[in-house]
This record gives sequence, C-alpha cells and structure tokens, in this order.
Amino acid sequence: MRVHLGSAWSAIGRFALVCGVVLLISGCGDRLVRSDTQAGNADGALAEKAVKLPFPEPPPRDQELDSDTLFSFLVGELGARRAELPLALNHYLHVARLTGSRYAARRAARIAAYLKDKAKLDKAVRLWVEVAPNAIDARQLAARVALQRGDRAGALKQLRAILEIAKAEGKDGYLQAAAAFAKTTQAKAGIPLLETLAQESGNDAKARYAVALLALAAKQFDVAGKYIEPVYQQDADNARAALLFSQVLVAKKQTKRAIEVLKRGLSASPANRPLRVALARLLVDEGRLREAYDQFEKLHKAHPDEEEILYTMAILSLQLKHWDDAERQLRQLRAKGFKTDEVTYYLGQVAESRKRYKEAAEWYKAVANGSFRQDARIRLARVLALSGDLDKALDVVHRFRETFPDRRIDSFMLEGELLHEGGRDDQAYALYNRVLKEYPGNLDLRYSRGLIAAELGHIDVLEQDMRAILARKPEYADALNALGYTLADKTDRYQEAYQLISRALKLRPDSAAVMDSMGWVLYRMGRYDEALEYLRKAHEKLPDGEITAHLAQVLWAAGERRKASGLVKAALKKDPDNRFLKAALRRFQ
Repeated sequence: MRVHLGSAWSAIGRFALVCGVVLLISGCGDRLVRSDTQAGNADGALAEKAVKLPFPEPPPRDQELDSDTLFSFLVGELGARRAELPLALNHYLHVARLTGSRYAARRAARIAAYLKDKAKLDKAVRLWVEVAPNAIDARQLAARVALQRGDRAGALKQLRAILEIAKAEGKDGYLQAAAAFAKTTQAKAGIPLLETLAQESGNDAKARYAVALLALAAKQFDVAGKYIEPVYQQDADNARAALLFSQVLVAKKQTKRAIEVLKRGLSASPANRPLRVALARLLVDEGRLREAYDQFEKLHKAHPDEEEILYTMAILSLQLKHWDDAERQLRQLRAKGFKTDEVTYYLGQVAESRKRYKEAAEWYKAVANGSFRQDARIRLARVLALSGDLDKALDVVHRFRETFPDRRIDSFMLEGELLHEGGRDDQAYALYNRVLKEYPGNLDLRYSRGLIAAELGHIDVLEQDMRAILARKPEYADALNALGYTLADKTDRYQEAYQLISRALKLRPDSAAVMDSMGWVLYRMGRYDEALEYLRKAHEKLPDGEITAHLAQVLWAAGERRKASGLVKAALKKDPDNRFLKAALRRFQ
C-alpha cells in the first residue's frame, strides 16, 4: 500500500519535485541499484570478494525505477537531511518494501531505532535482515530489538548468525556479537547472551574476551574480571588480554597490579603502542610523573613525527620542573605550528619559573586566541608585578575586567593580591570593602578581605569575616586556619585558637599551612616539643620563608640558638628579600 505525503507537500510541490528528478535520476538511481545488487554488508564491501556467505541472498528484483518509487526515495532522503525523520522513515520503508533496497531498509531501521518507534522498528529490522541476511550490522540491530521485547531466543539466533557471517568473512564473531550491545543501554542485559555463546564455544579465549569487554562496558567489573583473568593467566604475553585485564583492574581500583600487568605485557611486546600509552597514562594518574615521562619518551623515539606525544612530554617536563627539556620541546612544537597558543602560554610559564619576567610577559602577550587567552592575561599581570611594574600590571587587570566581564570577581581577587604583594595593603583593603558592597555573599572576597584586615591590625574585621564564612560553610578549612592562627598570633585566646586549628587539621591533615599554624599555637601555649614536631613536618613539606621563620623562632626559644640562626641565614641566601626571614634574623641579634 502506498504511503501518502503529509499536508505540508502540495500537489504543485510534488509535481515540481518529480520534474527535478530528471536532473538527479542518475545519481539516486545508482544508489538504489548499487544497494540492491551488492551482497554482504550494507556498504557492499564484500561485493567483489570470493566469500561464501552462510545465508542465501535474495535474488535481485527485476524492477525498473519508476517515478513513484524514485519520488518516495527522494522524499526519504530530503526528509532525513531536513530532520523530518517520521516522514523519512515512512518513505524509506515504502521504497524498501517495493524494491528490496538494502540501503532503504537500513536507513528505515536506523531512523526507527533513533525515534524509538517500536512498531516500525520491528518491521524495518525484519525487512533489513530479509533483504541483507549476511549484513552483520542488520543482525546486530535485530539482536537488540529481540532483547528489547524479551525474546532471548530470538536475540541468540541473531548472535549465532553473526558468528557464522563473521567466520566466513574472517572476522572475530564474538567481538561483533559484543558490539551489538556494548555502546547501548542494553550492555548489561546482553552479558548473559554472550556468556551463553562462550559456553557453547567451550569457553574459547576469544569468546571469554568478548564477554569481559561487554561486561567492562556495562561496568560489571567483577564479571569482566571473572572472564578476562583466566585468558590473561593462560597467555600473559597476549597484549590484547593484558590491556583489557589492566582496564578491569583499574576499574576495580587495583592500580598497582594493573601497572604490573602492563609492564609484563610490554616486556613481551615492547613495540605495542596501546600497552605503552595505557601504562604512561596510568602512571600520570598515579602521580608517577618521572616514570610516565620515560614511557612517553620511548613512544616519541618510536613515533618522532607525532606532535601529540611531544606535547605530552613537554607538559610532563613542566610538572617535573625540567625547564630546559620543557623549553626545548615547546619551541619545537611552536616551530611546527602545533597548538600555538597553548604552547606559547607554556613557554611563558617556563620563562616565569626561571624568573625571566620580561620574556614571560612577551610570551603571554602573544597568546591571542583560545581558552588559554584569559589565563595568559592573568599571568601577564603577575609577571609585570614581579618585574617591578605594578602600575602596568594593574592596568592589565583593569582591561581584563572590561574584556571578560564574566570574570569580574577573579579580576578583583587578582587586583587585591597584587596590591598586597606590592605593599599597598591600604589600597587592597579599600578595594575589598568596595567590591563586597557589590558582591556581599562572595566568600572568597570576604576571606581575602579578612586576611588583609589582619595584616593591617583590624583583628575584629578578620574575625567578623571568618565567622561569617564559617556560619555558611563550617568546614571551610582555610577560614578555620586563618582565624585560629590570627587568634594565636595576635591575641592571648590560645585555647580557642587551638580548637579552630585542630578542626582545620582534621579537614586538611596534609596541609603545610595548617601544620604550621598548629605548631605556632602550641609554641604560644608553651608546648615547645610538640610545636617543633609540627613545624618540622610543615617545613619539610613546604620550606617557605614564613614557616622557616616560625621553626627558627621556636628552636631559638627552646635553646637551640645556633641551629635557629643557621636555618634563617641559609634560607636568606635563597630568598634574600623575604620579610619573615629578615624579621626573624633581627630578633636573633
């Protein structure tokens, strides 16, 4: 029965379209005829191959392309292009029924699946399998449709057909069967079907691998491990099994074992790229950057022309603070025009880390586009301030605020920080007071104002700001620490300070700043031995000027004056302008 057009298509419009068919008839007719006469997959990839396929192909229909059929085909094509999918579906189905076109049947089935039109999907899939019985993708969709309607036997029938077709084509049929469900919401439901196929195969290694792959896709990690581990244990040098087993182990949070599996796989197959890439990325995730770099270096030697590998090496060099390597690698990438703005930004970071501030400024100015542009402007302001030109740095911040209004708060935070670092605490305090009238609920601005207030001796403002923050976020560790430290340093409310810092330490047990605060309050309470224990840990983790000065002062108070003085003098050689170290040395004289 003919499918009629909707009201949107007038008789005049149809007449015009059919007249226009004359210009397109060669191309469209070729598509229909080609789809009809080719066997195997929908794309006809096996048409010229001498392959004996397991299912008899239906004979081509001896039918000329009349205007009615071609018109329906064109409406289907145009409907698909214009996203009028129900219209396209109806006409593709009509063409497939009339002509037995594999192309039309395939298009109809896929559109019906996308639209979740169960009735038409069932019809379209049946038709597709009928006209293209050796098309693996048709069988895969048919298996999904059968499983959706609860027809387990029907789904298994399609999967077994996939195995037969794949065998004839020289493909891994179990992987093709797993692919039927792997990227769908039916992945979990498809696992028992694959398990049945594996049992029927006598637990063939390829079948077990396919079950594990599908289980991993379905996040059924225990099932995946159950099937892939025996495959790996039977042949630990099997690179494919090693890679999948490592992925399952990572999913089960057994990272160390996954790394060992990958290393063993590489010892047997050192040229295997997927194994080495997986190992390198896993080492990065684990923070083992030096080892990761070594793996990427081996990849680079094997694939010297691949910029992405060199780029990853450059980023790792930055993280490892290997400035010479990072600069060399980044310059090579920039010369090749690879990710120019990102590479230029990182070259600025290298120069900044080496205190070549003018050079860093030029690199940051050269970042013209992309997501790194905003961060480059922020970095530019910082290096200008570090090079001694605070006014120019502030001008950059003001222009940044105008250019990127969605980052106004960030710009105010940066401006306040630069003013503080430049010794203009009064201006920073005034800035925060003004901006908080515009953004009274912003906790970051309030926190920054509190710190500046403490520097200026406005302890009441510091306490007011930190308690306002803690009223809304009781576990704001930085606020707990800032208030606790200030009370310990500027008042005699030591017990209250100790309680606040203790809460912060529970939240941030590895924070050098919080350990320093705990050491300081214990010192103020006269508990020198305990204070030294915390301060030494903090200094070992972060030997900055303030923590060094605190440790030295407690050592001095505990009678270890030579050690205290030597500690400060050694630190001053590395950081001669540090105000905390200078103040400590004055106290010791």
